Amino acid sequence: MGTVTKISWTDHTFNPWIGCAKVSAGCTNCYAEELMDNRYGRVRWGKGQPRDRTSPENWKLPIRWDNDARIGGPSRVLVFCASLADWLDDEADANWLGDLLELIDKTPNLTWQLLTKRPENWESRLAIVQGISHEKHNRAAAIAAKWLKGTPPQNIWIGASAEDQKNYDLRAPRLTRIPARIRFISAEPLLGPIRFGPMVGIHWVIFGGESGAKARSCDVEWITKGLLECREAGVAPFVKQLGTLPVHSGFRVAGIKHKKGEEPSEWPKHLRLREFPR
Repeated sequence: MGTVTKISWTDHTFNPWIGCAKVSAGCTNCYAEELMDNRYGRVRWGKGQPRDRTSPENWKLPIRWDNDARIGGPSRVLVFCASLADWLDDEADANWLGDLLELIDKTPNLTWQLLTKRPENWESRLAIVQGISHEKHNRAAAIAAKWLKGTPPQNIWIGASAEDQKNYDLRAPRLTRIPARIRFISAEPLLGPIRFGPMVGIHWVIFGGESGAKARSCDVEWITKGLLECREAGVAPFVKQLGTLPVHSGFRVAGIKHKKGEEPSEWPKHLRLREFPR
């Protein structure tokens, strides 16, 4: 559940727990749910279903990555949390969230990318952690209290998923109210055009078409226009993939052989942008 990853915008993935529930159109073909059904088979997906905390051995991995980075690894080591869950899921055990905050605090040489579809839960979830009185969570309560007062952990980037205009308009304002050094939007799977607007408080946008057997099409013009908005706003753009069904003007884009549309050499040159926020 924690590993070196093939996701091009991060170095590692770490899942403190597994399980989630669908909240919008971007969740329809959830790859995490499919993994649970076909590979792991032990986690029931959906609202009201129990979440499954990962093993103690898995929780030790970020400590190892942090030690490697401290001793002489890359100057920036990125960790995406959580690829098989949502760290702001209000059905997950708040004690686990407290443990996650402590782990982030113990790994200052890692940059944690906390992506959510539930940015509206940030304040209430941290308030619960702050109120936990168990002795082992004293540190977590202090971290939560500082963050709620406007001082975030310095090694986190906070992101929100937005697959279309409706969900961007809903989640981006909620995201920008969360104190963070870096905030980002994951426009994946991109299911329609998004007008990003002034993008105040947003530093990075990831673009990606949907992949898989049931993938919905992604018009590359949506990405093109998004890239122009990023340039105008001074926001770093990162094109992850064009998806399984990249189209333009109603026709499939020629020359895309990679099953996820993830090979930049096959893309039009103006889409080959993979930048990170400063």
